Amino acid sequence: MLMKTVERTRSFFAGMKPWTTKALIAAGVGVLAAGVVAAASAQEYYADGIMPDYYKAAKGKTVAFVPIAMTFSITQEYLKEFQAQADQLGYKIVVRDPNWSVDKAVQAVEQLIVEKPDVIIAHPLDGMAFNRLVKKANDAGIYWIWANMKGSANGDAFVGANHYELDRVKVRLAADYCKNAASTKIFLIQTAPTNYTAIAGTQGVQDELKHHPELQLVGIQTGDNDANKVKSIAATVLKQHPDLCAFIGQWDGQDIGIAPAVAEAGLTGKVGIFTGGGGNKPEACDKVADGAYTAYVNYNIETQGHDINAAVMQILQTHPKPGSQPFATYVENKVLTPENVKDFKCWSVSPPK
Repeated sequence: MLMKTVERTRSFFAGMKPWTTKALIAAGVGVLAAGVVAAASAQEYYADGIMPDYYKAAKGKTVAFVPIAMTFSITQEYLKEFQAQADQLGYKIVVRDPNWSVDKAVQAVEQLIVEKPDVIIAHPLDGMAFNRLVKKANDAGIYWIWANMKGSANGDAFVGANHYELDRVKVRLAADYCKNAASTKIFLIQTAPTNYTAIAGTQGVQDELKHHPELQLVGIQTGDNDANKVKSIAATVLKQHPDLCAFIGQWDGQDIGIAPAVAEAGLTGKVGIFTGGGGNKPEACDKVADGAYTAYVNYNIETQGHDINAAVMQILQTHPKPGSQPFATYVENKVLTPENVKDFKCWSVSPPK
């Protein structure tokens, strides 16, 4: 009797879709004590009082993603994570790529509000440009999730880095690096000034400096998310301050330009470079390992993708009035240094199939 039950169970799982099989195994559905297995035609989940609602909440829904652009690793990793869950749970992902244009991003959201997806995930270059659209989307019955950067309007959720604390950490790292140096001069290179990373991060730098009066902030300039511009800024700063102790940058995508400027000035190993970002291997682990960065504060985008997926499902299951119960999930900051980076696993974007 037991062997027959086992064989029926094997046949049952063999004929099922992969996502259904995984869901059932995760739920502990298999050979029960009494040898009873639910038929695939009867249900695709275990009726424990909550699992059916989880799957029904997602089925047939539409989630729209408006990134800064789809041309770099962060947004590509986001989409990989979003699409994986959508495929598993049976909802649709719609992507509107403004390709670094704030105006096109605004236009994309305006059109989406007309189309009425269930959720909009916004990853904005300029969050302030979206503020009025958040309320407009919520009023239209659409949920709004900010991915890693936001405006002053809360929407329904923020999932991402605590950029304020992120840059406070960088100041602490620079203070430790410069404590025995002849000079304690530091320089801050911002991202675009209307970007949440710059707004929250710069406030973090300024607040943390109050605890480190020994540090001398000799200047702040924006790199506008452009590595070539950042290289030019760094080269000019080093001519003006050849005794500079450290640079603090706000995003690895632009701060990659600092190390070449330091090298050309003959100051490699003498000027610290403290940056951060989403933890993509070529831009994070590899750059720390080869000495391009003194330390890197990682706000893991792979983890963020998982957490944004969880936020989507939390909202779809509880379905509050849009905009009425905003919440946040802040990912853990992890400091990578040449000493510990070999023990850390950075993610990489999978090549297209």
